[in-house]
Amino acid sequence: MEREVWSGVARIQSGCAGERVRVMQWNVLAGSRCTSSAFPAVPGSVRNTTSRLQTIARIISQRAPHILCVQELDLLPSPTSSVLSAEIPTPVSTSGDEEVDQVNLSVSDLESALVGTGLKILTSAFRESKKHDRSPIGCALFIDDRVFRGLDVASFDLPADGRPAVVARLAFLNNPEVHLAVAVAHLKAKCGNEHVRAVQARALLEALDAGDHANTPAVACGDWNAVPEEPAVCEWKSRGWRSVYDELSPAGECEVYTTCKLRTKASAHASSSNTAEENPDKSQLELIQRCSDYIFIRSGARATVHMENCVAPPSEAALPPYKLPCPQLPSDHIDLFAELRVELNKQPELY
Repeated sequence: MEREVWSGVARIQSGCAGERVRVMQWNVLAGSRCTSSAFPAVPGSVRNTTSRLQTIARIISQRAPHILCVQELDLLPSPTSSVLSAEIPTPVSTSGDEEVDQVNLSVSDLESALVGTGLKILTSAFRESKKHDRSPIGCALFIDDRVFRGLDVASFDLPADGRPAVVARLAFLNNPEVHLAVAVAHLKAKCGNEHVRAVQARALLEALDAGDHANTPAVACGDWNAVPEEPAVCEWKSRGWRSVYDELSPAGECEVYTTCKLRTKASAHASSSNTAEENPDKSQLELIQRCSDYIFIRSGARATVHMENCVAPPSEAALPPYKLPCPQLPSDHIDLFAELRVELNKQPELY
């Protein structure tokens, strides 16, 4: 699927050391949530986890990120999952039966699928299981260990519902004095939870302003479940963080979509996608198309983060009638990808 590249102007100071870093953000859609009740218009063969994982791994390999931030991974691998085998089998075409829904997309599955890419999992974090959860879901941070080494990493529970966030500090192997803080999060979904998202976003900001992370150049990635006008996004910008897709998009991120899906009205507004009715009326589908995923950057006291380019979402015309997930984009969220440069600030000369 063709996707544009939006370019920015990286103002690199002459003679200063700069480290290029490729960052990828993706809510990959947990296998336990990719159900026929949640996505009634999507064919069962498209929802097949084995097929989706194969495509997810291929896209990540093609992008070749140095930092990969992932949300909606299942904690538990499926007992019948074949994704750990040496050869991924061709998925069986189905008409949407629930048998397909039982295969999780776990962190261990993705880690195995990425063998050979240079990406290694630095950490993952999962929320406590709830009664309606088929598998607890969480987020993970992968790094290319040929580019970075981890200095420290921590996970903590966000306020209100205990979903986890990850904060880490990395050092470039080629330039160990250049550090980069990285955060990964997935904020609470659904209309009516704007205040909860604002509180969770603020907690993540405070974690990045504390200790060794303070004044360190940083990247924060995640599914904010919030449109650009929401407080959960606006506060980040008001505190000096810049949204890559907002600044590089020709029309601003208000015109960017990072998710595009058809959901039943019940599942679109319920507290969990697993609470959708089992036999939804396909004539009552609602299009959800908006910007809810972000790559934020912040410069530090000793180094500046520049935007070089990012990969645009595909045109809506390129999507099938049932929208996402689809064979070429196997999640209900678009993968975001940006090339950045971290440049040491020029130090004043001492006389």
